[in-house]
Amino acid sequence: MSRKSKVKNTDKLIGIVGTLLERQERLLKHINDLEEYVEILENMSDFEGDENLIIQFTPDEEFEDILDNGLTDEQKSKLKELKKTKEKEQPLHSMDDILKIFEDEKSNE
Repeated sequence: MSRKSKVKNTDKLIGIVGTLLERQERLLKHINDLEEYVEILENMSDFEGDENLIIQFTPDEEFEDILDNGLTDEQKSKLKELKKTKEKEQPLHSMDDILKIFEDEKSNE
């Protein structure tokens, strides 16, 4: 092998290692972000059964991007199925139903 080809191969190897290190750093950052989310969710679940806590978790764009990049095709399809079943389970209320709830609350006071 000539010196020129050795230098070229070495440069390619250094480039590959650099790319892998960048990916590893991004992955570690994503893992830390996910650990923060898990910690928040665990803290929310530590409340007593008597306490009422109504919080709906809405992921931000960065969290969505992490999921899109980190999930396999099979996991993405399962996630879509879960979202569809969740949407089916949540019935939409008519305006009459909502107004009736407010009227009931007024009559109870």
